[in-house]
Amino acid sequence: MNKKILNIIKANKDLFVPAIFTAKQFATLQKKRLTATEKKAYYTSIKKKLAALACIEGQNYFITGAQHIKRYEQAQEILEQYKQYDNVFIGGSFLFAKNYNDIDIFILRKRGYKEERRGNHHIIFLTEKQLRQPLFQSIARISVSTFPLLRVYEKKKPKLADLMSMYHEAIIEHMQKHQTDARRTFIFQHFLHCKGKLLHPKRLEHCIRRSTANELDCYMKELCSTLFSQTYLYVDLQSYIKTITATIQHTKPNRHLRRYKATYEELIYGRRKETST
Repeated sequence: MNKKILNIIKANKDLFVPAIFTAKQFATLQKKRLTATEKKAYYTSIKKKLAALACIEGQNYFITGAQHIKRYEQAQEILEQYKQYDNVFIGGSFLFAKNYNDIDIFILRKRGYKEERRGNHHIIFLTEKQLRQPLFQSIARISVSTFPLLRVYEKKKPKLADLMSMYHEAIIEHMQKHQTDARRTFIFQHFLHCKGKLLHPKRLEHCIRRSTANELDCYMKELCSTLFSQTYLYVDLQSYIKTITATIQHTKPNRHLRRYKATYEELIYGRRKETST
């Protein structure tokens, strides 16, 4: 039995049942010990299907977002270097951008998350459950893989404190005109929760490049209004506004602080008490 093919089938039941295997055949594949009847079914039908799938899989890689991929052949060569792993995929700017810093290689394993670097290879070990997170599902929308990637993600509501931190860092990044990590996370969250869209990496990069500070302010207000009640926002933000007002008095430069204050005032009072520049 091809262990790699079997693992792919088990992890992607909806793709194979009932299209290729019956529910009863799939249940047989899940078992470690078979009855005499199940053994007969396995050797007369199931084994032949597994052999056919193994033959197809051995000739091809799975491509998602093919219209955006510029380096398919190079991706194939890299995946060959990691053939000791069952489930591997390449995602990120290496596949579609003219310039890139490193090559993101994702390897599925049973337990734990880990990152390491081998030259310009950025290797991310993650579990199948972690792969269901929106961030990784976004990356997988433009990818070359050794297995069929499920398009299923679990959306989790962020805490207000975490959202404020994302927004603050995104504004600072924009003002300093370097890096894009915070803006990437913040804009991704906006489209996910407010628009119901899981942006793929190429589209996300486009949104980052064209984003303005005023747009980031609007994204924050829309996120807060979508995710939290007005009462909850009033209680939490009113206290923060008092704190930041005092901080502004003895902090220079304070343009970013005045922008945060104005955004939060508009959220809970319906207007800005102070115009940010």
